[in-house]
Amino acid sequence: GGLIDVYVEGRAYTGAATFEALVAAAPPAMRTYFSTTRTVVADQVRWLETETRPVEKLTMLFTNEALRDTAFRVYQDRFEVTSSIPNNLELNGKGVDKGKALLTLAGLLGLDRSQVMACGDSINDLAMLRAAGLGVAMGNAKECVKQVADAITDTNEEDGVATFIEKHVL
Repeated sequence: GGLIDVYVEGRAYTGAATFEALVAAAPPAMRTYFSTTRTVVADQVRWLETETRPVEKLTMLFTNEALRDTAFRVYQDRFEVTSSIPNNLELNGKGVDKGKALLTLAGLLGLDRSQVMACGDSINDLAMLRAAGLGVAMGNAKECVKQVADAITDTNEEDGVATFIEKHVL
């Protein structure tokens, strides 16, 4: 029941048969983004069967919350399952999350965890906020994100990241 995007080399690939439904299922403020950032393939399954590059992640949009919840339960043991917008699921390989990516980047830059700040607003940011030395939730963040954050700043629309950096970092 989910409308699936397959990510390869940072690009989302969507089947022609479901593209219009995918864009329609996207939150209204994100429809232009969805319609301009997907590469449409004639037959997603056939394309995937012949694709030789590794799949990085899958995203699914649902028009039915019960189906989304069922998919979450089905996939949570086999994948890292997160969400960034109300009606989606994001499936990454087990052990792959923004927190691990952040700490890997910090290590490559010679930074200790205590020297790293991360800002986030959604469920897919939880691991990153926990991993950072300073986790900052946006003012418009989901309540569960605010609960794990060390601090809360203004909303995205109020330039919350810039405000926090000006006040507490600079």
